[in-house]
Amino acid sequence: MKIDEVFKIMQRLEDYPYNEIDIEIEGLKLHVNKNGQKETDNVELDDGDVVTSPMVGIIHINDNIQEGTTVAKGQVLGQIESMKLFNDLKAPQDGEIKKIHVEDGTGIQFGEPIFTITGAK
Repeated sequence: MKIDEVFKIMQRLEDYPYNEIDIEIEGLKLHVNKNGQKETDNVELDDGDVVTSPMVGIIHINDNIQEGTTVAKGQVLGQIESMKLFNDLKAPQDGEIKKIHVEDGTGIQFGEPIFTITGAK
């Protein structure tokens, strides 16, 4: 089974009303637990563009990225580890990191706010 197929399955599962589920497909065993899901609806977002997570995984913020850091469009801000693959998370614009909404090394959900960047678009 390809990694893209696993991500599609996980995205589809988000729409179903369950708290915990075990799935086995083609020898792949998947355990999903929504009880550990973070509440992101009440996150207060500052003015600026919000960089959200494009996938479920573990966020690894680069050591040189802190609130107040000036970044360039396309600069790698960190990586999201998912299924032992690391995917670069890049700045969508030039600007300054105004807010970091997550802690390094924690689990993140699809669409969860990670950074707020202010500045030129």
